[in-house]
Amino acid sequence: MNTLYNQLQQYRESDECKYCGTHTFNPQCAACAGDRAAILRPLLGIPTQQEEYDKLRKETPLFSGVRAYFPDALEAVARVSFIGNEQHNPGTALHWDRSKSKQEYDSADRHLNDRAKGIEFDTDGQRHMAKAAWRCLAALQKEIENERTDEG
Repeated sequence: MNTLYNQLQQYRESDECKYCGTHTFNPQCAACAGDRAAILRPLLGIPTQQEEYDKLRKETPLFSGVRAYFPDALEAVARVSFIGNEQHNPGTALHWDRSKSKQEYDSADRHLNDRAKGIEFDTDGQRHMAKAAWRCLAALQKEIENERTDEG
């Protein structure tokens, strides 16, 4: 605790207010209080927002935790995305036309049902499982976006 006290004392005596630059540390100044919090966080072991974000990013391994596990499956889903765009939006750049994509659960279920019956490929030559996966990803994306909207 002596270290914390020394560092705070040193900060109080030497640093100018980062907001106005006209005085040394003043607990009544919002900028000084913010600066003090910024100093206290690491000293007390409280992560900063950036540290929390960095930790979350490291705990979300897109490449090593998804892409590396399922390269062929992801390529099949990407192909379904391309073929679907050509089918529903011919001649346009690849994009998700959400106005034409509203029944993710039913569509995923139809593809899973066909696969359960032993039908591996749809009439366009694409795998039913890849189409079901695309629909499941679409449903998950919408679900996460709706949560963000509800929170904000």
